[in-house]
Amino acid sequence: MTEKELRDRLNRLTGEIPDETHRAFLAAASFGKEEVVVKKKVSAILVIVLILAALTLTGFAASLIYNQEWWYQNRNKYSKELNPQAYEAVMANRVENPTQQQSADERVEITIQDVSWAPEVEKLIISFRASLKDREHDELHSFYALDTDGACVGEGGSTTTTEDGEERAMHWLWRDELGAGMSAGQPLAYGRVPGYGPVLEMMEDAGKRLMLIECESVSLKDCALSLLPGIDVFRTLEGDVIFVVECELNWLNEDFDARMREVSRQYPDMQEYYSQQITAAQTARARVTDGTLSCLLTYRVREYTEGMPDLDFYTGGTTGQVEFIIQPKQTK
Repeated sequence: MTEKELRDRLNRLTGEIPDETHRAFLAAASFGKEEVVVKKKVSAILVIVLILAALTLTGFAASLIYNQEWWYQNRNKYSKELNPQAYEAVMANRVENPTQQQSADERVEITIQDVSWAPEVEKLIISFRASLKDREHDELHSFYALDTDGACVGEGGSTTTTEDGEERAMHWLWRDELGAGMSAGQPLAYGRVPGYGPVLEMMEDAGKRLMLIECESVSLKDCALSLLPGIDVFRTLEGDVIFVVECELNWLNEDFDARMREVSRQYPDMQEYYSQQITAAQTARARVTDGTLSCLLTYRVREYTEGMPDLDFYTGGTTGQVEFIIQPKQTK
């Protein structure tokens, strides 16, 4: 194993590791120019060190909780640096493991890891983990990892091969677990991880059923107020999918009603919709004052099979919900 291969493997296990940690590991492993006389002995020691290191790092990766705190430190650090006020408000209002209940689902288990209700910066941020119940037969990826380049596939789609070699009439799966490749400054490569390519080639085990999960919406229960989310999603080395969902809380201010009325005047054919949004916002504001909000997170799981009709794929699948409680008055 070359030094580069070793470093790539370590980065895959833990994310990009600091240079000093990497140098210390290489030194401990005696990685370099050993004398021929002791080559066999050193090689044996190196194998042991690598095995122990792999076990340690794998255990470390498995113990990580990819919640909002981790997200801001690793995947959203630029937002933290550019807007420290928002970061501090989100962290101050963060609540771990809120009261929650998932609807019956035979395929995936959804866990709301933490929720931050931060009215100071008009943000609601939710992180949740999706885990398979049958790992022996299923493999889970994000729905957004399929055709992330916007390829038009299926009947009527272009079959032109682009400069990157992609055939636009084929579904491609993109993989970049925990940003291991991108964070290390390595470009995504065809047919390798991190990388992209035909679906079956990019799966860990093409003999398994491929499940793709999508976050469809976040809403406030019983007041018909749907929160349009911005989503970051990534896959862990253990095969789980992590979502970080960010929703705007601009409806908390009463001037939201005036803005909706103004928009409804501009688009009279949408007047009924905007009127419903105003009523829902007023109901939601009253519930915030009461101190408890019941939220619904809706997701969809689709099973992908090679060659299936696109219409069946995009309109199919099963939906599920997780209901969780936010108590704004109990946050800081």
